[in-house]
Amino acid sequence: MSEAVSTGRSVLITGGNRGIGLAIAESFLANGDKVAVTYRSESALPDGILGVKAMSRTRHQLTLPSRSWEEAHGPVEVLVANAGITKGHAAAANERGRLHVSSGHHLTGAFRVINALRRA
Repeated sequence: MSEAVSTGRSVLITGGNRGIGLAIAESFLANGDKVAVTYRSESALPDGILGVKAMSRTRHQLTLPSRSWEEAHGPVEVLVANAGITKGHAAAANERGRLHVSSGHHLTGAFRVINALRRA
């Protein structure tokens, strides 16, 4: 019986350079996928994970200035919209403005990434 050979999927994870995002990235990598992560502030990444700088020009637009993941891994097949923001302590979310900013970012983040992928 022959065993299927998997070349792995091309995975892009936003906010994947630390915390939960990095754990997700490492899990995909361990399963044989080709993993790229976006980051806002640079940090060391494990071998095999490609870092891509992402910039928010406005709260509605995300720019991916490099398509290095596509050159290395091909078109994105799996997108994990993990990036999030917090403004201060979680208890501060009771303040209307802070709640609006963080919830808006979290709820629309996936759409901003998809639009950035289309524009890039």
